[in-house]
Order: sequence, then C-alpha cells, then structure tokens
Amino acid sequence: MSLIPKLVETFDYEPNTGRFAYRRTGVVLSGPSARTSTNQRRKSEYARIRFEGKTHSVSRIIWALVHGQWPAPGLVVDHINGDTRDNRLCNLRVISNSRNVANSWKTRREQEYIEALKQLKYWSPQPLKESAQ
Repeated sequence: MSLIPKLVETFDYEPNTGRFAYRRTGVVLSGPSARTSTNQRRKSEYARIRFEGKTHSVSRIIWALVHGQWPAPGLVVDHINGDTRDNRLCNLRVISNSRNVANSWKTRREQEYIEALKQLKYWSPQPLKESAQ
C-alpha cells in the first residue's frame, strides 16, 4: 500500500502559510507557529520527521500530499527562496539534485562575497551609476 493515503490521514497542510501539522493532535511541524522539536536550528537545515519507520523531509511529504506522488527518482524538492523552513507551496519546486546543489553553492558564495564587501565598506544595496563615457 502506498504511503500517500496514510499521509493524508495523518497530516494537515495549508499551502498559503506552509503550516504542516498532525491532524489528530494539532502539533505544528512547519509554518509560522512550528514547534522547535524538529531540531532545525538554522534556515539551511531541512525539517525532518519520522513516519512509518522512515525519516522523511517535511518538504517531500508536503509535495506528496499536494501532488499525490513522490518526486521522481533523482529529483529533490527545492526551496526557491533558500529558506528551508518556508514550506509554502509557492516556495517549493522539484529540480534535479545537481541543480539544487549548484543553487545552494551559488547562493552561499554570493552571500559570503556580499558580507566581505560590507566588512570592507564597499557594499551598497543600490546599483552603482554608470560613468559617462
């Protein structure tokens, strides 16, 4: 038997807020009022839960709940804005693992570069004006 019907019986999900909770107890696992028991310390860490003897990422469970199937092999659920705690449906997409790794590395590298410029006081959030030629 597929896990998806059991997921539907067990969890509630609100796509607009990302609220993901146990249906029976109401304990919120993801969303604005989520418990911290998922041991998710930073926004770069994925929330995971144990279900039916296996550990799953919350974002994969949400994808399966909404779409009625797990992402295809070789694909991962990506958080578009880079915040793995933001499980709103508009922030989730399925992409290849290699593209996901490239996105996270690019984001991290850009952020490190911006932080270095800020420390050197060369950073301005506004674009530089082009010089007249």
